[in-house]
Amino acid sequence: MSKHSDLASRIFRTVVLSGAMLAPAAALGDTPAPKNPAPQQATPPAKEAKPAPPPAKAADTWVSVNKELETNHTKLDGAVGTYIASLKAKKNQDTALAKITELRTARTALDERIGKTERPAFVNEKAAPGVEKAEATFAEADKTLFGAIDAAAAAKEDPAIKTAVADLEKAKKARATAWTKVKAERTKANKRPRAVEERPVGRGFILS
Repeated sequence: MSKHSDLASRIFRTVVLSGAMLAPAAALGDTPAPKNPAPQQATPPAKEAKPAPPPAKAADTWVSVNKELETNHTKLDGAVGTYIASLKAKKNQDTALAKITELRTARTALDERIGKTERPAFVNEKAAPGVEKAEATFAEADKTLFGAIDAAAAAKEDPAIKTAVADLEKAKKARATAWTKVKAERTKANKRPRAVEERPVGRGFILS
């Protein structure tokens, strides 16, 4: 074989081999991209749990509101004692009086609420007059105390303040005594009366 034929053969093989290697690459490069790819679905947000509704408030009864009144009476008695001490020390009077005003406002609302209820019947009806009398006395003592508080708040000079403090101490004591009497009479009215035992009378029995 001549040199020219051998050279031509080598060139031919090189060209054929290069074409075979380029064909797959060209095929890959010509692959078209998919049309209209499917959109990705967004994950829906998690639903927030709704808070539980607050429990329904029980309707007022005479017993339930009276318990709140008893608490108010106790707190007011303590607040008046603090106010008296502040008047004597001549400091923090405004703070002590503000607490009394707060309790008086709450007391007014409680009086309105209990007025819309019905008191349960007494177990011992014979004790009812004692309850009514004690409650009337307390109402007067309560009114006197509030008057003494207002007088003390209005006093500006030392002689007037001294008199107001004395009246306030007296009214506080009278109100506390009256409230104790109310509770005692209510306790009697809500206790079943003792049955009266009839003792046999006649021959053979010793009377005591």
